[in-house]
Parts: sequence; structure tokens; C-alpha cells
Amino acid sequence: MNDIISVLRKSNPTIEELLACFELIRKDGNVVVIKMDGARADSQYTVFVTFSEGEREMIRFDGDNFKGTLLEVLRAYHVEK
Repeated sequence: MNDIISVLRKSNPTIEELLACFELIRKDGNVVVIKMDGARADSQYTVFVTFSEGEREMIRFDGDNFKGTLLEVLRAYHVEK
């Protein structure tokens, strides 16, 4: 979790850093889905996390900006953790 916090504190984290955070979420036994939908005109990026133990509600964000959508999910994950 500390790695996620340190990435979120950066003013402009890289895509690689953000994806590494999602790897940490996956390693905790959760499911991460990143969808890029070319058929949609708006909110073409969907990112969500589901929790294997049902301990938390799914976190989901749709957006037009890939990096921004990744950040929104990570922020929600951090706040709810």
C-alpha cells in the first residue's frame, strides 16, 4: 500500500508506475480490469477492481483520459483501504 501512496503523491506519475500499482492490487488477490472501448464516443476507458472476498464494493470509473481514469481508481482504492 505504501507504494501506491508514494505514486499517488507524485505530481505526474508515469503509466508504468500506475500499472505497477494495479499489479500490487492484483497480488493482493483482487481482480483488475482495464477496458479500452473504441466503439464508444465518450468514456472510452473503463477501469475497475473487484474484491475476491467480497469485503468491499467494486471500484469502477469510466473516462475519456486513460491516465486520469487509472488515477481515479487508485485514489478510490487508497481511500477505502
